[in-house]
Amino acid sequence: SVRLQLTRIRYYLANGEIERAIRLSRRKVDQAYAEDRVADALRFKQYLGRSLAASGDFEQAYRVLDSWRSENEQWFAERSQEAARTLNEIREMEILRAEAE
Repeated sequence: SVRLQLTRIRYYLANGEIERAIRLSRRKVDQAYAEDRVADALRFKQYLGRSLAASGDFEQAYRVLDSWRSENEQWFAERSQEAARTLNEIREMEILRAEAE
């Protein structure tokens, strides 16, 4: 599960096993994107950035976290638009049902 893998990454970081945390984070980012699980990929990408920062590779950590921020904002904007469309559809159905009664 995603929660278990994130816990493993946090464990590696807490125990100074930075390279293991980086490898697992990268693998899980790639796997989640390949399976079209964007929300999970973003969660792992955030930990990849943290792991890279812990390793001292601040330049790469910045690039990863900047990419994460941008993708995260886009993902939330898309979800918000979908929610707004769904609410509009529900409202229209309620109006139609009220008119039919």
